[in-house]
Amino acid sequence: MRNAIEVCQCGFNMNEAEAPRNGRTSPIICIVRYEVDPEKRAEFELYARLWVELITRHGGDHHGCFLSREPPPGTSLSFLGIGREAPENIAVAFFSFPNEAAYADYRAAVREDLDCAKAEELLRTSGCVLGYERSFMSRMDEEGGES
Repeated sequence: MRNAIEVCQCGFNMNEAEAPRNGRTSPIICIVRYEVDPEKRAEFELYARLWVELITRHGGDHHGCFLSREPPPGTSLSFLGIGREAPENIAVAFFSFPNEAAYADYRAAVREDLDCAKAEELLRTSGCVLGYERSFMSRMDEEGGES
């Protein structure tokens, strides 16, 4: 498994097949779901704050990092039989870039940023992230297609 620092440093190589179609440039929307060591939540919060700053500094919009919590009292799942409560050690981060070129520029710049090295060191030494999943998303318009 790749380490979590690679969330933004690897895995996106635009080639002709991935280039914007019909002259459109589409935003890069990324959602990262982390499995956090419950004993190292404070370290994870520091790690996440470093990435919020890095993404913002290098042209992206960070929409927040969210940590799971207990559900409000008296709530139950809406769709019994198919839903389940998520584990309590999950965090989710949302960030975006206006287009593929801005995302590529960010990736090149962040590699040279000393705060990126700090984030990587914190991740490695603390063990606050047990695993992660990364998804690139497209926004759907009202008609059900990509906007």
